[in-house]
Amino acid sequence: MFTRELCRSFGSEKARPAVDLSGSANEVVDAVAPGAQHGPQTAQEGALPPPIHQYSHQMPTKSKTVQTKFVVASLGVLLIGGLAGCGSTTNSVSPKSTGNDESTLSESETSPGMTQVYYPGMPDKLTGLAINDGTLSISQGTSNGTVFQWDQNALPTKPQSTVAQIQPINKWTPEMPASVSMGQINFDNNKKSLLMGKKSMNINVTGGNSIWEYTFGGAGQVRAGNITPAGNGAHSWAANAKAANEYTSSNFPVSSAKELQTVSIGDGAGVLQAKNNWYYFSSLQSGCVYKADLQWDFAAAVYCIPNWGANNQNQSVYSLAEDAEGNVYAVYQGSVDNNTIVLKIDPNGKKDDTVQAMQVTGYARTMGLAVNSDASKVWVTGVSMDNYSKINANAIVTVTNPQWGSVEKPTANKSEAVTVDPPHWLTRLAYDEKRNVLYAGDSTGGYWIDFLGKS
Repeated sequence: MFTRELCRSFGSEKARPAVDLSGSANEVVDAVAPGAQHGPQTAQEGALPPPIHQYSHQMPTKSKTVQTKFVVASLGVLLIGGLAGCGSTTNSVSPKSTGNDESTLSESETSPGMTQVYYPGMPDKLTGLAINDGTLSISQGTSNGTVFQWDQNALPTKPQSTVAQIQPINKWTPEMPASVSMGQINFDNNKKSLLMGKKSMNINVTGGNSIWEYTFGGAGQVRAGNITPAGNGAHSWAANAKAANEYTSSNFPVSSAKELQTVSIGDGAGVLQAKNNWYYFSSLQSGCVYKADLQWDFAAAVYCIPNWGANNQNQSVYSLAEDAEGNVYAVYQGSVDNNTIVLKIDPNGKKDDTVQAMQVTGYARTMGLAVNSDASKVWVTGVSMDNYSKINANAIVTVTNPQWGSVEKPTANKSEAVTVDPPHWLTRLAYDEKRNVLYAGDSTGGYWIDFLGKS
Protein backbone atom coordinates (compact mmCIF):
# COMPACT_ATOMS: atom_id res chain seq x y z
CA MET A 1 0.00 0.00 0.00
CA PHE A 2 1.40 3.34 -1.03
CA THR A 3 1.40 6.26 1.37
CA ARG A 4 1.66 9.97 1.17
CA GLU A 5 2.65 12.33 3.99
CA LEU A 6 1.56 15.86 4.78
CA CYS A 7 3.55 17.88 7.30
CA ARG A 8 3.46 21.36 8.76
CA SER A 9 6.94 22.68 9.49
CA PHE A 10 7.71 25.75 11.55
CA GLY A 11 10.80 27.70 10.62
CA SER A 12 12.51 24.55 9.36
CA GLU A 13 13.42 25.83 5.90
CA LYS A 14 16.94 27.04 5.28
CA ALA A 15 16.98 30.83 5.26
CA ARG A 16 18.42 32.87 2.39
CA PRO A 17 19.36 36.54 2.50
CA ALA A 18 17.43 39.18 0.63
CA VAL A 19 18.86 40.10 -2.74
CA ASP A 20 18.91 43.46 -4.45
CA LEU A 21 16.57 43.02 -7.43
CA SER A 22 18.32 45.68 -9.43
CA GLY A 23 21.54 43.66 -9.45
CA SER A 24 22.78 41.04 -11.84
CA ALA A 25 20.68 38.00 -12.62
CA ASN A 26 23.86 35.97 -12.13
CA GLU A 27 23.85 36.58 -8.38
CA VAL A 28 22.61 33.15 -7.40
CA VAL A 29 21.66 32.48 -3.83
CA ASP A 30 21.42 28.73 -4.08
CA ALA A 31 23.42 26.60 -6.49
CA VAL A 32 21.42 24.14 -8.58
CA ALA A 33 22.80 20.86 -9.82
CA PRO A 34 24.10 20.88 -13.42
CA GLY A 35 21.42 19.86 -15.86
CA ALA A 36 18.59 20.65 -13.46
CA GLN A 37 15.52 22.21 -15.02
CA HIS A 38 15.10 25.85 -14.13
CA GLY A 39 12.73 27.04 -16.80
CA PRO A 40 9.37 28.55 -16.00
CA GLN A 41 7.02 25.62 -15.65
CA THR A 42 3.53 26.94 -15.11
CA ALA A 43 0.38 24.99 -14.44
CA GLN A 44 -0.58 25.43 -18.06
CA GLU A 45 2.63 23.98 -19.45
CA GLY A 46 4.36 20.63 -19.66
CA ALA A 47 3.26 17.08 -19.01
CA LEU A 48 1.49 16.74 -15.68
CA PRO A 49 1.71 13.56 -13.59
CA PRO A 50 -1.55 11.92 -12.53
CA PRO A 51 -2.87 12.74 -9.06
CA ILE A 52 -2.10 10.36 -6.23
CA HIS A 53 -5.09 9.67 -4.02
CA GLN A 54 -3.47 7.23 -1.62
CA TYR A 55 -1.70 8.95 1.19
CA SER A 56 -1.22 9.45 4.89
CA HIS A 57 -2.35 12.71 6.43
CA GLN A 58 -0.59 14.43 9.33
CA MET A 59 -2.36 17.12 11.32
CA PRO A 60 -0.77 18.96 14.27
CA THR A 61 -2.82 19.78 17.36
CA LYS A 62 -1.96 21.61 20.54
CA SER A 63 -0.92 18.46 22.38
CA LYS A 64 0.29 16.03 19.72
CA THR A 65 0.52 15.26 16.07
CA VAL A 66 -2.25 13.07 14.74
CA GLN A 67 -1.61 10.97 11.68
CA THR A 68 -4.23 9.02 9.82
CA LYS A 69 -3.84 6.89 6.73
CA PHE A 70 -6.44 6.28 4.10
CA VAL A 71 -7.00 5.09 0.56
CA VAL A 72 -9.39 6.43 -2.05
CA ALA A 73 -8.27 4.94 -5.36
CA SER A 74 -5.30 3.07 -6.74
CA LEU A 75 -3.60 4.70 -9.70
CA GLY A 76 -0.60 2.41 -9.79
CA VAL A 77 1.80 5.16 -8.69
CA LEU A 78 4.53 4.21 -6.24
CA LEU A 79 5.82 6.93 -3.92
CA ILE A 80 8.82 5.84 -1.89
CA GLY A 81 9.45 7.51 1.42
CA GLY A 82 8.09 10.77 2.82
CA LEU A 83 9.18 14.37 3.12
CA ALA A 84 12.10 15.28 5.32
CA GLY A 85 10.96 16.15 8.80
CA CYS A 86 7.67 14.24 8.62
CA GLY A 87 6.93 11.39 10.97
CA SER A 88 6.51 7.88 9.64
CA THR A 89 4.13 6.32 12.16
CA THR A 90 0.58 5.96 10.89
CA ASN A 91 -2.71 4.76 12.27
CA SER A 92 -4.82 2.91 9.76
CA VAL A 93 -8.29 4.29 9.12
CA SER A 94 -10.84 2.57 6.92
CA PRO A 95 -11.77 4.70 3.88
CA LYS A 96 -15.49 4.60 4.61
CA SER A 97 -16.47 8.20 4.15
CA THR A 98 -16.66 9.67 0.69
CA GLY A 99 -18.27 12.97 1.64
CA ASN A 100 -18.16 15.51 4.43
CA ASP A 101 -16.71 13.48 7.30
CA GLU A 102 -17.36 15.21 10.62
CA SER A 103 -16.22 12.30 12.81
CA THR A 104 -12.50 13.09 12.95
CA LEU A 105 -10.35 15.25 15.19
CA SER A 106 -12.82 15.21 18.05
CA GLU A 107 -9.96 16.25 20.35
CA SER A 108 -9.95 19.75 18.96
CA GLU A 109 -12.35 21.13 16.41
CA THR A 110 -10.02 24.04 15.80
CA SER A 111 -6.90 21.96 15.14
CA PRO A 112 -5.06 22.90 11.98
CA GLY A 113 -4.86 20.40 9.15
CA MET A 114 -5.39 19.75 5.47
CA THR A 115 -8.22 18.02 3.62
CA GLN A 116 -8.31 17.30 -0.09
CA VAL A 117 -11.51 17.67 -2.10
CA TYR A 118 -11.47 15.19 -4.96
CA TYR A 119 -13.87 12.80 -6.63
CA PRO A 120 -13.22 10.28 -9.41
CA GLY A 121 -13.12 12.06 -12.72
CA MET A 122 -12.61 15.48 -11.15
CA PRO A 123 -10.87 17.86 -13.59
CA ASP A 124 -7.22 18.79 -13.23
CA LYS A 125 -5.41 22.09 -13.79
CA LEU A 126 -7.57 23.92 -11.21
CA THR A 127 -5.70 27.20 -11.03
CA GLY A 128 -8.07 30.10 -10.30
CA LEU A 129 -10.06 30.49 -7.05
CA ALA A 130 -12.59 33.10 -5.86
CA ILE A 131 -15.07 33.27 -2.96
CA ASN A 132 -18.39 35.04 -3.36
CA ASP A 133 -21.48 34.91 -1.12
CA GLY A 134 -20.89 31.43 0.30
CA THR A 135 -19.74 29.97 -3.00
CA LEU A 136 -16.24 28.83 -3.93
CA SER A 137 -15.51 29.22 -7.65
CA ILE A 138 -12.51 27.45 -9.20
CA SER A 139 -11.43 27.74 -12.82
CA GLN A 140 -9.36 25.53 -15.07
CA GLY A 141 -6.16 26.90 -16.55
CA THR A 142 -6.53 25.03 -19.82
CA SER A 143 -8.01 25.40 -23.29
CA ASN A 144 -11.83 25.40 -23.15
CA GLY A 145 -11.58 25.54 -19.36
CA THR A 146 -14.60 25.46 -17.07
CA VAL A 147 -15.46 27.39 -13.90
CA PHE A 148 -16.82 25.09 -11.17
CA GLN A 149 -18.70 26.22 -8.06
CA TRP A 150 -19.03 24.60 -4.64
CA ASP A 151 -21.39 25.51 -1.81
CA GLN A 152 -19.02 26.30 1.07
CA ASN A 153 -21.58 25.03 3.56
CA ALA A 154 -21.31 21.58 1.97
CA LEU A 155 -17.54 21.46 2.47
CA PRO A 156 -15.84 20.03 5.58
CA THR A 157 -15.73 22.35 8.58
CA LYS A 158 -12.64 20.75 10.13
CA PRO A 159 -9.83 18.46 9.00
CA GLN A 160 -11.01 14.96 8.21
CA SER A 161 -9.26 11.65 7.69
CA THR A 162 -10.70 10.97 4.25
CA VAL A 163 -10.74 12.73 0.94
CA ALA A 164 -13.94 14.78 0.64
CA GLN A 165 -15.71 13.59 -2.49
CA ILE A 166 -17.99 16.58 -2.96
CA GLN A 167 -19.44 17.46 -6.34
CA PRO A 168 -19.76 21.08 -7.53
CA ILE A 169 -23.23 22.63 -7.54
CA ASN A 170 -22.69 24.55 -10.76
CA LYS A 171 -20.31 24.84 -13.69
CA TRP A 172 -19.89 27.14 -16.64
CA THR A 173 -17.53 27.20 -19.63
CA PRO A 174 -16.90 30.80 -20.74
CA GLU A 175 -16.84 31.41 -24.45
CA MET A 176 -13.28 31.93 -25.62
CA PRO A 177 -11.10 30.76 -28.48
CA ALA A 178 -9.33 27.42 -28.34
CA SER A 179 -5.82 27.55 -26.87
CA VAL A 180 -6.76 30.44 -24.58
CA SER A 181 -6.80 29.67 -20.85
CA MET A 182 -7.98 31.45 -17.72
CA GLY A 183 -5.59 32.96 -15.19
CA GLN A 184 -6.71 34.36 -11.84
CA ILE A 185 -10.43 34.97 -11.37
CA ASN A 186 -12.07 37.41 -8.97
CA PHE A 187 -15.51 38.94 -8.55
CA ASP A 188 -15.89 42.69 -8.88
CA ASN A 189 -16.95 44.88 -5.96
CA ASN A 190 -20.63 44.46 -6.86
CA LYS A 191 -20.18 40.67 -6.69
CA LYS A 192 -21.94 40.31 -10.02
CA SER A 193 -19.18 40.23 -12.63
CA LEU A 194 -16.34 37.74 -12.86
CA LEU A 195 -12.97 39.21 -13.74
CA MET A 196 -10.28 37.03 -15.28
CA GLY A 197 -6.86 37.17 -16.81
CA LYS A 198 -6.41 35.32 -20.11
CA LYS A 199 -3.33 33.56 -21.41
CA SER A 200 -2.62 32.53 -24.98
CA MET A 201 -1.34 28.96 -24.93
CA ASN A 202 0.00 29.51 -28.44
CA ILE A 203 1.75 32.75 -29.43
CA ASN A 204 -0.25 32.89 -32.67
CA VAL A 205 -3.68 32.65 -31.03
CA THR A 206 -6.09 35.58 -30.91
CA GLY A 207 -8.06 36.20 -27.72
CA GLY A 208 -5.53 35.85 -24.91
CA ASN A 209 -3.00 38.28 -23.42
CA SER A 210 -5.77 40.27 -21.81
CA ILE A 211 -8.10 41.01 -18.89
CA TRP A 212 -11.81 40.28 -19.26
CA GLU A 213 -15.06 40.87 -17.40
CA TYR A 214 -17.91 38.35 -17.60
CA THR A 215 -21.43 38.11 -16.32
CA PHE A 216 -21.29 34.69 -14.73
CA GLY A 217 -22.79 32.29 -17.25
CA GLY A 218 -23.00 35.03 -19.87
CA ALA A 219 -20.97 37.02 -22.34
CA GLY A 220 -17.70 38.77 -21.63
CA GLN A 221 -15.82 41.79 -22.85
CA VAL A 222 -12.15 42.64 -22.96
CA ARG A 223 -11.08 45.35 -20.53
CA ALA A 224 -7.32 45.53 -21.01
CA GLY A 225 -4.64 44.13 -23.24
CA ASN A 226 -4.17 43.55 -26.94
CA ILE A 227 -5.92 40.28 -27.84
CA THR A 228 -4.23 39.85 -31.23
CA PRO A 229 -1.18 37.62 -31.62
CA ALA A 230 0.95 40.77 -31.68
CA GLY A 231 -0.31 41.43 -28.18
CA ASN A 232 1.86 38.61 -26.88
CA GLY A 233 5.08 39.72 -25.23
CA ALA A 234 7.02 37.36 -27.47
CA HIS A 235 6.03 39.59 -30.40
CA SER A 236 5.86 42.99 -28.70
CA TRP A 237 9.21 43.16 -26.94
CA ALA A 238 12.40 41.19 -26.63
CA ALA A 239 12.54 38.56 -23.92
CA ASN A 240 14.25 40.62 -21.24
CA ALA A 241 13.16 42.97 -18.48
CA LYS A 242 14.83 46.04 -19.96
CA ALA A 243 12.93 45.74 -23.22
CA ALA A 244 9.63 45.06 -21.45
CA ASN A 245 10.15 48.07 -19.17
CA GLU A 246 11.01 50.32 -22.10
CA TYR A 247 7.92 49.12 -23.96
CA THR A 248 5.73 49.70 -20.90
CA SER A 249 7.08 53.17 -20.13
CA SER A 250 6.54 54.25 -23.75
CA ASN A 251 2.95 52.93 -23.90
CA PHE A 252 1.61 53.85 -20.45
CA PRO A 253 -0.28 55.76 -19.21
CA VAL A 254 -3.22 55.50 -21.57
CA SER A 255 -6.28 57.75 -21.58
CA SER A 256 -9.05 55.73 -23.24
CA ALA A 257 -10.59 52.29 -23.11
CA LYS A 258 -9.82 51.73 -26.79
CA GLU A 259 -6.18 52.62 -26.28
CA LEU A 260 -5.89 50.31 -23.28
CA GLN A 261 -7.18 47.43 -25.38
CA THR A 262 -4.45 47.95 -27.97
CA VAL A 263 -1.50 48.03 -25.56
CA SER A 264 0.31 44.73 -25.07
CA ILE A 265 0.51 43.43 -21.51
CA GLY A 266 1.57 39.90 -22.42
CA ASP A 267 -0.27 36.93 -20.96
CA GLY A 268 -2.97 38.03 -18.51
CA ALA A 269 -2.60 36.66 -15.00
CA GLY A 270 -3.75 38.35 -11.77
CA VAL A 271 -6.78 40.63 -11.57
CA LEU A 272 -8.99 42.26 -8.93
CA GLN A 273 -11.08 45.37 -8.38
CA ALA A 274 -9.66 47.33 -5.46
CA LYS A 275 -11.75 49.10 -2.83
CA ASN A 276 -11.18 52.43 -4.59
CA ASN A 277 -12.93 50.81 -7.61
CA TRP A 278 -9.77 50.76 -9.71
CA TYR A 279 -8.92 47.55 -11.50
CA TYR A 280 -5.50 46.05 -10.86
CA PHE A 281 -4.05 43.39 -13.13
CA SER A 282 -0.72 41.74 -13.91
CA SER A 283 1.22 39.93 -16.61
CA LEU A 284 3.02 36.61 -16.92
CA GLN A 285 5.49 38.11 -19.37
CA SER A 286 6.27 41.74 -18.65
CA GLY A 287 6.99 41.56 -14.91
CA CYS A 288 4.54 44.44 -14.41
CA VAL A 289 1.47 45.25 -12.32
CA TYR A 290 -1.01 47.69 -13.87
CA LYS A 291 -4.05 49.72 -12.79
CA ALA A 292 -7.03 51.30 -14.57
CA ASP A 293 -9.90 53.42 -13.28
CA LEU A 294 -13.53 52.29 -13.34
CA GLN A 295 -14.44 54.23 -16.46
CA TRP A 296 -11.32 52.96 -18.24
CA ASP A 297 -10.27 56.46 -19.19
CA PHE A 298 -6.86 56.15 -17.56
CA ALA A 299 -4.45 53.26 -17.04
CA ALA A 300 -0.84 53.09 -15.89
CA ALA A 301 1.86 50.64 -14.91
CA VAL A 302 2.18 50.52 -11.11
CA TYR A 303 5.51 48.71 -10.96
CA CYS A 304 7.71 46.73 -13.37
CA ILE A 305 10.48 44.64 -11.86
CA PRO A 306 13.84 45.73 -13.30
CA ASN A 307 15.36 42.26 -13.30
CA TRP A 308 13.55 39.05 -14.14
CA GLY A 309 16.03 36.98 -12.20
CA ALA A 310 17.53 33.62 -13.13
CA ASN A 311 15.82 32.03 -16.14
CA ASN A 312 13.38 34.98 -16.31
CA GLN A 313 11.27 33.54 -13.51
CA ASN A 314 10.28 36.95 -12.18
CA GLN A 315 8.58 38.08 -15.37
CA SER A 316 5.45 36.32 -14.05
CA VAL A 317 3.03 37.89 -11.54
CA TYR A 318 0.39 35.20 -11.11
CA SER A 319 -1.86 36.56 -8.35
CA LEU A 320 -3.18 39.70 -6.67
CA ALA A 321 -4.90 40.08 -3.29
CA GLU A 322 -6.29 42.89 -1.10
CA ASP A 323 -6.56 43.69 2.61
CA ALA A 324 -9.35 45.51 4.47
CA GLU A 325 -7.60 48.87 4.14
CA GLY A 326 -7.62 48.58 0.36
CA ASN A 327 -3.92 47.82 -0.07
CA VAL A 328 -3.27 45.59 -3.08
CA TYR A 329 -0.72 42.76 -3.01
CA ALA A 330 1.04 41.11 -5.94
CA VAL A 331 3.38 38.11 -5.99
CA TYR A 332 6.25 37.32 -8.35
CA GLN A 333 6.90 33.70 -9.22
CA GLY A 334 10.37 33.85 -7.71
CA SER A 335 13.77 32.70 -8.91
CA VAL A 336 16.76 31.02 -7.31
CA ASP A 337 18.52 34.36 -6.91
CA ASN A 338 15.60 36.51 -5.78
CA ASN A 339 13.22 33.98 -4.19
CA THR A 340 9.51 34.82 -3.99
CA ILE A 341 8.82 38.57 -3.92
CA VAL A 342 5.53 40.11 -2.70
CA LEU A 343 4.56 43.71 -3.39
CA LYS A 344 2.36 45.82 -1.11
CA ILE A 345 0.68 48.60 -3.11
CA ASP A 346 -1.07 51.59 -1.54
CA PRO A 347 -3.47 52.79 -4.28
CA ASN A 348 -3.42 56.49 -5.07
CA GLY A 349 -5.70 56.93 -8.08
CA LYS A 350 -4.11 58.73 -11.02
CA LYS A 351 -1.09 59.61 -8.90
CA ASP A 352 1.75 57.16 -8.32
CA ASP A 353 0.96 54.37 -5.90
CA THR A 354 3.27 53.69 -2.98
CA VAL A 355 4.92 50.30 -3.44
CA GLN A 356 6.83 48.27 -0.85
CA ALA A 357 8.23 44.75 -1.09
CA MET A 358 9.18 41.73 0.96
CA GLN A 359 10.99 38.50 0.19
CA VAL A 360 9.56 35.13 1.23
CA THR A 361 13.01 33.80 1.87
CA GLY A 362 13.82 30.28 0.76
CA TYR A 363 10.84 29.77 -1.59
CA ALA A 364 10.03 30.24 -5.28
CA ARG A 365 7.80 28.84 -8.07
CA THR A 366 4.98 30.85 -6.51
CA MET A 367 1.54 31.05 -8.08
CA GLY A 368 -0.84 31.62 -5.16
CA LEU A 369 -1.26 34.62 -2.85
CA ALA A 370 -3.68 35.47 -0.05
CA VAL A 371 -3.76 37.99 2.79
CA ASN A 372 -6.00 38.42 5.83
CA SER A 373 -7.97 41.58 6.52
CA ASP A 374 -5.44 43.33 8.78
CA ALA A 375 -2.47 42.14 6.68
CA SER A 376 -0.89 40.43 9.68
CA LYS A 377 -0.62 37.24 7.63
CA VAL A 378 0.40 36.72 4.04
CA TRP A 379 0.22 33.29 2.39
CA VAL A 380 1.87 32.12 -0.82
CA THR A 381 2.28 28.79 -2.55
CA GLY A 382 5.76 27.69 -3.57
CA VAL A 383 8.56 25.19 -3.23
CA SER A 384 11.60 25.36 -0.98
CA MET A 385 14.99 26.04 -2.50
CA ASP A 386 16.09 22.59 -1.42
CA ASN A 387 13.51 21.14 -3.81
CA TYR A 388 13.48 23.90 -6.42
CA SER A 389 15.01 21.81 -9.21
CA LYS A 390 13.13 18.64 -8.24
CA ILE A 391 9.41 19.28 -7.87
CA ASN A 392 6.65 21.81 -8.50
CA ALA A 393 5.05 24.00 -5.82
CA ASN A 394 4.04 21.78 -2.89
CA ALA A 395 3.91 24.25 0.03
CA ILE A 396 1.53 26.79 1.51
CA VAL A 397 3.86 29.28 3.18
CA THR A 398 2.75 31.65 5.95
CA VAL A 399 4.46 34.94 6.78
CA THR A 400 3.20 36.39 10.06
CA ASN A 401 3.52 40.12 10.71
CA PRO A 402 5.40 40.70 7.45
CA GLN A 403 8.17 43.25 7.35
CA TRP A 404 8.25 45.46 4.27
CA GLY A 405 11.16 47.19 2.58
CA SER A 406 11.77 49.09 -0.62
CA VAL A 407 11.24 47.48 -4.01
CA GLU A 408 14.99 47.86 -4.57
CA LYS A 409 15.79 45.89 -1.42
CA PRO A 410 12.83 43.76 -0.26
CA THR A 411 12.96 42.79 3.39
CA ALA A 412 13.68 39.10 4.00
CA ASN A 413 10.94 37.41 6.04
CA LYS A 414 10.89 34.17 7.98
CA SER A 415 7.97 31.83 7.42
CA GLU A 416 6.32 28.53 8.27
CA ALA A 417 4.96 26.06 5.78
CA VAL A 418 2.63 23.13 5.30
CA THR A 419 3.59 20.81 2.45
CA VAL A 420 1.98 18.11 0.34
CA ASP A 421 3.85 15.39 -1.47
CA PRO A 422 4.60 15.51 -5.17
CA PRO A 423 3.17 15.04 -7.72
CA HIS A 424 0.52 17.34 -6.18
CA TRP A 425 1.05 20.84 -7.53
CA LEU A 426 -0.44 23.76 -5.59
CA THR A 427 -1.59 26.72 -7.65
CA ARG A 428 -3.58 29.78 -6.52
CA LEU A 429 -5.14 30.51 -3.13
CA ALA A 430 -8.34 31.98 -1.70
CA TYR A 431 -8.77 32.89 1.98
CA ASP A 432 -12.06 32.87 3.87
CA GLU A 433 -11.56 34.87 7.06
CA LYS A 434 -14.91 33.95 8.60
CA ARG A 435 -14.10 30.25 8.37
CA ASN A 436 -10.34 30.85 8.78
CA VAL A 437 -9.50 28.48 5.97
CA LEU A 438 -7.37 28.66 2.85
CA TYR A 439 -8.42 26.98 -0.38
CA ALA A 440 -5.58 25.90 -2.68
CA GLY A 441 -5.98 24.71 -6.25
CA ASP A 442 -4.16 21.55 -7.35
CA SER A 443 -3.04 21.26 -10.96
CA THR A 444 -3.00 17.46 -10.71
CA GLY A 445 -6.69 17.35 -9.75
CA GLY A 446 -9.01 18.61 -7.03
CA TYR A 447 -8.16 21.22 -4.43
CA TRP A 448 -7.16 21.48 -0.76
CA ILE A 449 -8.70 23.06 2.31
CA ASP A 450 -6.10 24.27 4.81
CA PHE A 451 -7.76 24.65 8.22
CA LEU A 452 -5.69 27.24 10.07
CA GLY A 453 -7.00 26.59 13.58
CA LYS A 454 -7.90 29.33 16.01
CA SER A 455 -7.58 32.76 14.46
